[in-house]
Amino acid sequence: MNSVWTGRLIWSSDESAICLDRGHDAEVRNPVRNSIDALPLAEVASDPFRYIGSAFTFDGWVTGTISNDYPKGYVGDAETYYDRTTQLRIELIGGFEGYIEVGQSIRFNATVLWSESSGRVVLEARSWTLGDLPYPSQLGWGDGYETWKWEIGNRVSIMGVVVMDDEGLQWIERSGTSERLCLVGDGTETSQQATAGEPIQWIGRLETSENFVENEMRFCLNVL
Repeated sequence: MNSVWTGRLIWSSDESAICLDRGHDAEVRNPVRNSIDALPLAEVASDPFRYIGSAFTFDGWVTGTISNDYPKGYVGDAETYYDRTTQLRIELIGGFEGYIEVGQSIRFNATVLWSESSGRVVLEARSWTLGDLPYPSQLGWGDGYETWKWEIGNRVSIMGVVVMDDEGLQWIERSGTSERLCLVGDGTETSQQATAGEPIQWIGRLETSENFVENEMRFCLNVL
């Protein structure tokens, strides 16, 4: 059953998109400084049609992991959610290897476009320079699904011991408990664990896997 949403149709300067205002007050955040030769994202968001069709240099931070098989995402004017005042859509043209990580800084040259279908500004980038990889988020064993689900697709780290079951599958276990996380690797991780002789800080990308036999979804850490 579809829901009916009511509110006032407005232009959102922080998202640079047409939005439905349901009466919530916007949170006030601190502005972020840009390089002298870079156009602030907030200026495009506040008056987008002034810049449509022209190319500019921008500085920002990726707000969600972008993969090479879907080179689209969002870029904000600060590294963290609480410092961010503006977030705009970015589409990367030309391809790249691997991933651009959430929280990674990016300096790029892009043409400002308007998407008629989605009613928002799109920054079409054809050249960019990435900053250093941010340190991966630390997963806590006791945090559970409601916390871990926000890290799906991101680089994360977790402390644990790698074991192999009777079917040859590798798992990261929390020492002294039955908690475990499936591990996607090259098969040498158990040897690394045996050499270390103690829990290891494992870094990889958090994924989900379907267990059709037991009709359940489970988290996996891909360290490849």
